[in-house]
Amino acid sequence: MPERVAMLSRSVALAPGDLVHTGAPAGVGPLAPGDVVSAGVADIGALTLTVAALAPPDGARRFLPTPIAIPSAPGVTL
Repeated sequence: MPERVAMLSRSVALAPGDLVHTGAPAGVGPLAPGDVVSAGVADIGALTLTVAALAPPDGARRFLPTPIAIPSAPGVTL
């Protein structure tokens, strides 16, 4: 990871707190409809999404998102 940050910092000014997204770790396969993906940040909250299928040509929705509650940290407005 340090090599990636060094390479990125040659073309982008990085500051403390910046996030560098590098993709999925080795061994993670493709997502399929119905899979659940979660991401979170300590002391802030988490986001959980259910993967939906591509909309069919007729535009009908086959999968509906599941509502979730995202807790917020004191002083943080989401």
